[in-house]
Amino acid sequence: MPSFTIHLAVAKKYLETHQEENEEEFYNGVIDPDLKDKKTSHYGQYSSTPDLNQYCREVGLNSSYNRGYFLHLLTDDLFYNKYLERFSTEIYNDYNKINRAIVDRYGLEIPNKIKDLVKFESGETRLLDFDSICKFIDTVGNIDLENYKQSRMQDEQEQEVK
Repeated sequence: MPSFTIHLAVAKKYLETHQEENEEEFYNGVIDPDLKDKKTSHYGQYSSTPDLNQYCREVGLNSSYNRGYFLHLLTDDLFYNKYLERFSTEIYNDYNKINRAIVDRYGLEIPNKIKDLVKFESGETRLLDFDSICKFIDTVGNIDLENYKQSRMQDEQEQEVK
């Protein structure tokens, strides 16, 4: 999973252009999947391969919370399958080392319910590059969730026809 700070920064970027969202509900949707059993909360066998279409069919995007949750799943999917070149458990150490820079860059406030889970350490990262992480955050934070959902569902329907 991307770090909580990455998820929060993506959410904050998204909220900059979607003021109609209930921020508290949206942020809760973004955070909650990683506070639950990941085998069920990520709509897939692994958190790195969430079934976004299943989520849309079963839950939908009809509330700020649900859209935040979907953004979390989408962020996981894109992070593991488009951004990250290789996975290693060292990534968790990198998160601890890059968290402060992400908080500062995006002006994040860490919600109380995850304050104890977000760690801050100094040192050089081994797998993550700060500029690349910021580019990822900015790109994903600018995705139109409704259009993305419709595109995914349409792709699924076309695959079923073939």
